[in-house]
Amino acid sequence: MVKALVLDAYAINQLQSISVDLAWFSTFTLPTRHSIGKRVVGDVCYLLSKKAKTNSRLIVVSLEDGELFGGHSLDNRGEAFDRLTRAALSCFEATVTIPANWRPYHWRSRVSFQANSVNSNEPGRLLLDKSPNGTRHCYFYGVDREGKGDLSEFVPDFELFSRAIGRIAPALETPPQYEQDESRDFDLNDSLSLDVTRGYSYDIWYKSHLTAEQASFVNADRGGPLRLRGAAGSGKTLAMVMRFLKMVYEAADDGKAFRVAFVAHSTSTVELIRKYIINIDDRGALFDTPDGVEISLCTLHDLAEQHLGYELKGMQALSLDAYDALKMEIEYLGSIFKEYGVSDWLARKSFCSKLFVELVDEALSGDSRPFIFDLLSEFGCVIDVQSGATPSERRQNYFTERRAQWMLPAENASDKQVVVDLHKEFSRAMAELGVVTLEQMTADFLGFLSSNQWSATRLRSGFDAIFVDELHLLNRVERSLFHLLTKDEDPPFDVYMAYDPKQSPKDTFLGQAGESVAKDSVWASTKLGTVEPIVLSQVFRYTDQIAAFLQGIDRSFPAANFGSEWAVENKLRAKGEGPKPTLVRSANERDTYKNVFPIARDRAKKLGAGKRVAMLCMSYELFETYLVAGNHRDDFVPITGRAQLDRVERAGKKFIFSMPEYVAGLQFDTVFLIEVNENDVKNHGAGLPGRRRFLSNLYLGASRAENDLILVTNLDRGGAPSEVDFALGHSAE
Repeated sequence: MVKALVLDAYAINQLQSISVDLAWFSTFTLPTRHSIGKRVVGDVCYLLSKKAKTNSRLIVVSLEDGELFGGHSLDNRGEAFDRLTRAALSCFEATVTIPANWRPYHWRSRVSFQANSVNSNEPGRLLLDKSPNGTRHCYFYGVDREGKGDLSEFVPDFELFSRAIGRIAPALETPPQYEQDESRDFDLNDSLSLDVTRGYSYDIWYKSHLTAEQASFVNADRGGPLRLRGAAGSGKTLAMVMRFLKMVYEAADDGKAFRVAFVAHSTSTVELIRKYIINIDDRGALFDTPDGVEISLCTLHDLAEQHLGYELKGMQALSLDAYDALKMEIEYLGSIFKEYGVSDWLARKSFCSKLFVELVDEALSGDSRPFIFDLLSEFGCVIDVQSGATPSERRQNYFTERRAQWMLPAENASDKQVVVDLHKEFSRAMAELGVVTLEQMTADFLGFLSSNQWSATRLRSGFDAIFVDELHLLNRVERSLFHLLTKDEDPPFDVYMAYDPKQSPKDTFLGQAGESVAKDSVWASTKLGTVEPIVLSQVFRYTDQIAAFLQGIDRSFPAANFGSEWAVENKLRAKGEGPKPTLVRSANERDTYKNVFPIARDRAKKLGAGKRVAMLCMSYELFETYLVAGNHRDDFVPITGRAQLDRVERAGKKFIFSMPEYVAGLQFDTVFLIEVNENDVKNHGAGLPGRRRFLSNLYLGASRAENDLILVTNLDRGGAPSEVDFALGHSAE
C-alpha cells in the first residue's frame, strides 16, 4: 500500500484544479497524453514533471490508508487538493501566499489551515510543515479533523518524509506509468492558462508567434509608461507577460538588481497571470528567481496590506480581493440604505433635487445595487481620498467638492447630506466589525505613499518596473498610486498598463477615458506624464461573426461624452469563420429554464470535457432564481464569485452557470447569454451611464464565446434592447 505521494513544483502547478473521478485520489494515475509521469518506488508514489531533477524542491504528502483526503466528497477533495497545492507553492514561491480567509495558524515551521470553504461542512484543517527537518522541501503530514488548530498536538512522521525524499533518484530512473482506461474522465491538459499560452515557451512566442503590435509593445524601449489597449481576446495579458519575462531575463543576464511588480484587480486574475508565466517561462524565474531579482505578483491591496500592517493593529481588510470585497460592501451598505429609506430619508426627501429623489426612490423600491455601486464610488473616490483630514472634515469638505461627470447627480446640499449620512453609517458599521473597506485601505495607502516614512524607504522598497493588468477595473484613486510605488521619484516611470475600456463597469474610467491629458482624463489621474498608447487590433479567441457582433454593439451606441476610448474600433481581425450569433425569444423565465437549460446541458455533454459551455445571466435577480431552481441543478457548475474560478477546470461535462463579471478573462466554446432584456437595463443604473454599463456587461459576456453565441431574451421583461437587434444585423453583414 502506498503511504506517501511526492510531487515537484512544476507538477504541482500542472495539477492544480484537476478534474478527475474519485478513484484518482487513491490511484494517482494520469492519461498517456499528460506530461507528468507516475512512478512507484516501494511504498511511495511520485508524480514528477519533465523538469524534475534530483535536487528539485518537493512536496511530500502523507496518505491515510493509501488515499488522499479519504472521507471527503469528490468536490471537497478537489478543493482540499487545490488548497494543499497552493500552500505548497507558498513554500517555494515568494509570489504565492496562503489566503487569510483560510484562517492559517502558524507554529514554528508548521502551519494549519481550513481544508475547505466554510459552507462545505468539512471542519478539517490541513497540516503542513514548510521546512521539515530544516530542508527546502515541504511536508503535508495529516488532517486535524476536529479543526482545533493546535499544531503542537500533531507530530509528523519524519521517517516517512525522509524515506520519500531519499528515493527521488531511483524514482527518476523508473519508467513512468500511465492510465490505460480511456473511458476515465480526465481533464488535465485543457487548463485555462494553456488556452491562452498554447503550450508555447517564451522563445517560441518571441521568435514566431507575436503579432507586430504585440512585438512593438514587448520590444519598446524603456523610458516611459506605456498603455496597451485591446478588445477581449486580443492577447493583452500575453503581451504583458512576455515583456515582464523579457525584462526579468535581461536583468538576470546583466547581473543587475531589479524589483518588479505585476499587479491585477483580483486574486483570481493574479493566479491566472502566474500560470501564464509558468507555462511560458523558459528559465523558471518564479521558482528559481535570479540573484538580485525580486518579483511581486499580487493585487494592489496585497501591496497595501504589506505596508500598512492592519493585522498588527488588530484590524483586517474586509477582503483583499476586489470582487469579494465589493460584493460584501454592497450587501452591508444595501442593508444600511434600506433602513435609511424608512427613517432619515423621509425627512430629507422634500429638500432634495427631483433627479436625486427619483434615483433614491427607484433604488428603494427595486434593485438597489446600481445606486449602492455609485455610492461606494462616491465614498472611495471623493470623500475618503482627502488626505490629512479627519473623517468629519472629509465629510464637510464633500459639500464644496467640484462635481465631475462620473459622480452621483447630487445637485444641492440636501442631496449631498444624504450621501454624507450614509457614509457616516457605513463607516460606523465597518468600524464595529473591526474591518476597513478596500476604498478606505486605498486612501490609507495613498497617505502612506505620500509620507516621509515612504520617502525614506522608497529607494529600497520601490519598484524598478510595474505591470498593471485590468486597469479598466481600478478606480481613479487606485490608478493614482503607481507613480508613487516606483523606485524613482521623478519621471519617466516604467509602468505598463493593459486595459479594455468596454469591459469597465466604472464611469470613473470611461467618464474620463479620452485621449487628452486634461485635468479629468484617466491618464492625467495616473500622474505618470505622457502615456504612449499601443493598440491591438487582432483577436485570437473568437470568430469573425462574434467580432462583428461586438463591433455592432459599438456602432449601436453613441460615444455620448464617454471619450474616444468608447469610439468604434476599426474592423477587428478575428480567428476565422463560425456560426452567426442568434437570438432566442422566451416567453418568460420559466420558458427559458424549461427549454434553454436542457440545450446547454446537451451541448456540454456533446462537446465533452475541456470544451466548456457557459450560461451567463444578465439579471442579478433572475440569476439567484435560477440558482435555487431544482430540475437542472445537477446539470451545471455554479460560479457565484471570482474566487470560485477553480471550479471551471473541474466542471467535466457540465456547463458553467454564472454572470459575465464573474468569468472575466475566461473563454468558452459556446456561451448562452440569457436575460438580455430591455427592462433589466435600468438595473445597471439610471440614464445613459446605466445603459452604458449594461452594454459593457453585454460586451463582456458575449466576448467569452469562442465559436458560438446564443442570446436569450425574456418577452415578459421587455424583450431584447434595440442595440442587440442592431448588433445581430451587423454580425450578419
